[in-house]
Amino acid sequence: NCLSSALLYVVAANGLVDDPRAMVTKHHAFARVKVNGKPVDVETTTTYGFDADRKKLMTADYVKKIAGPDTTPAEMLADLQSPEELPVLSLVAAVYSNRAVGLAQRGDLGGAATALDRAERLASGALKARTARWRASILNQGAVDLVAQNRLDDAESLLELALEGTDADTRALLSQNLATVHIRIAQRALDDKDFTGALEHVDVAKKLGAADSDVGSVTSVRIVRRARGSPRGTVVGPTGPADPRVPGGPRQP
Repeated sequence: NCLSSALLYVVAANGLVDDPRAMVTKHHAFARVKVNGKPVDVETTTTYGFDADRKKLMTADYVKKIAGPDTTPAEMLADLQSPEELPVLSLVAAVYSNRAVGLAQRGDLGGAATALDRAERLASGALKARTARWRASILNQGAVDLVAQNRLDDAESLLELALEGTDADTRALLSQNLATVHIRIAQRALDDKDFTGALEHVDVAKKLGAADSDVGSVTSVRIVRRARGSPRGTVVGPTGPADPRVPGGPRQP
């Protein structure tokens, strides 16, 4: 594939050609060298890839082979207009990312997440951000499955791990899902008469962006300074029935 072949080319060409570099786009990877001081691209997935005419090379079948059925030749050509230059170590990260594809397709989400974790640590630039987002997506899916099994504490840990390295919309979605899990844990604590624990999880959910309407009846748990006929610090439980609006679990990314 393009990732592995580009990596091998750059490593093998070091010292044999001038300034071999690894180049990566959203859909593709290739090598770039210099000939008489001018950059020349090398498509490492074809015999005729040295300084190839990409408009002729990027047929529908070729693009499907290297980028999958959802990418068109026009999208590939547009993507190639702004490649990102990466150090070889980051291209190794891309190989880990590529391995994660196969693992995920075989249903090994744990293995895919591990591969992407290694990729995120080795990568730089836009590739680092992309691998972090994909890793987060896989871990989020794991959290969805754990919530369905009512393993809320495990889902909480997985979502906290997924947050590492993310930003923007991905981070906002994970924070929302983590808040939902905290609300579910708070409701469980409330059912067990652990009012202090419920309040702690509600506070965390609110810090993550949960609104009062999201936390429902859990917000009616309160600690009063002193109620008549009760010792200082008595915990007063909810005054009404459970709110059916408490969310049911994380959403898919």
